[in-house]
Amino acid sequence: MRLLLRSTDDVAVSVSTSANALSKRIAMATIVLLSVTVSSCSGFSAPVQVSSASSQQLSMKSASEAAASDDNDTNNDNNAIDRRTILIGAGGVLSSSFLFHANTDDNNVRAIAAEAPTTRKDFPTWTLENNVKMPILALNTAGLSADDAARACTIAAANGFRHFDFHPGKERDGVARFLKSSQVPPRSELFLTTKIRKPPYGSTPEEAAAAAASQIEEDLAVLGSGGYTDMLMIRDSPDCQVMRAQWKVVEQALRDGKTRSLGVINFCEDSLRCVLKTATIKPALNYYYYHVGMNTGRGFKLRDFCDRFKIRTFAYGALGEPGPYTDERLLDNKILKSIGDGSKVYNQRNHGGERSTEEIALKWVIDTGAAVSVRPTSDFGLGKSFCAAGKPGEESACEREIRKRAQIFDWNLMGDEVFKISNIASLKSEDNPTIFSSSGCPGERPIP
Repeated sequence: MRLLLRSTDDVAVSVSTSANALSKRIAMATIVLLSVTVSSCSGFSAPVQVSSASSQQLSMKSASEAAASDDNDTNNDNNAIDRRTILIGAGGVLSSSFLFHANTDDNNVRAIAAEAPTTRKDFPTWTLENNVKMPILALNTAGLSADDAARACTIAAANGFRHFDFHPGKERDGVARFLKSSQVPPRSELFLTTKIRKPPYGSTPEEAAAAAASQIEEDLAVLGSGGYTDMLMIRDSPDCQVMRAQWKVVEQALRDGKTRSLGVINFCEDSLRCVLKTATIKPALNYYYYHVGMNTGRGFKLRDFCDRFKIRTFAYGALGEPGPYTDERLLDNKILKSIGDGSKVYNQRNHGGERSTEEIALKWVIDTGAAVSVRPTSDFGLGKSFCAAGKPGEESACEREIRKRAQIFDWNLMGDEVFKISNIASLKSEDNPTIFSSSGCPGERPIP
């Protein structure tokens, strides 16, 4: 098809395009318009773009006022996130993958050599304070041995992972081994998240602060990661003064360039209030338990609280905790199975084929606007996880499951599917989002 356009000055502009390309664009436009119409009729809202807070720095006065405000102040901030809109509209008209890929960095990242098959791509990122880019999908090494952690990181890196989430000790040692290998990407591409150990019960604030400072130096020495980590998080304590003392230590580590961002782990509302009252740097995120069905009850309340203070949700336990929910609560749920059923034409078109309940459950958490830390496989329990080597020439279970997790941004849940999953009565969960928190938070479970 050839069009000739003339201006009043008789300047001809020739525009050429193929009929096939034009017809495809018309078809795509029609699909979008139909999607908008259906979404409007169904009562779905457009996806909400979560923007980073304008500043992570809080004055002592503003932090105190924020922490002391009533839970009824949900709508005080015009930029506060409407969680209900996200849950109903996530994935939305054009799918959540479009929403997140729009924020993906355009870095030209080199492929890395690894034994595992590679499907290298840039994962979507959040932009934290100081322009820190955090990939929203992380490999969770919790419970892995040093050997398995090194193996899992190598496989994950070959499949596009750049965010590695680990604890001090054997997991850190495995990550350190990976960082020193020939298969590691450049340090500038990596995002390393680690945690300060929970201070022993009865520790004084001074003892807790000293332990945190010592661990930071120990971790950096073992990791050899360029002298810094990318995210440093503290755990809660039944003693507010202990949390405040440790938070001051990590604030100083940020100022000294030993980490690039700060977060908290399993902080309930009271723990957050405690830290916010004296913080000069606000936590960028709260790392807590969140899975399908936790969009009501205690999970909803904590997430809403974090949203009001612009503290992002970094979720673990998308498959259940302390082990995977292999029953009707999650992985054996009939509706989740139906949504993933690849024999249905609708699912083939939207999901690109068969999707496991594990994939559906993980995708839902991402579509609600959270970042997620995923185990390498669904073979895990309290304090244990595995990434075993496979037979020569065969793809191991660990390689297969990490590859599937890395493909989570390659397909879409539709808005009606997110809505349906969010409202399945049998999946409604009162699970405690701060399951491993201290006695200062309700329903705690001691860390082994």
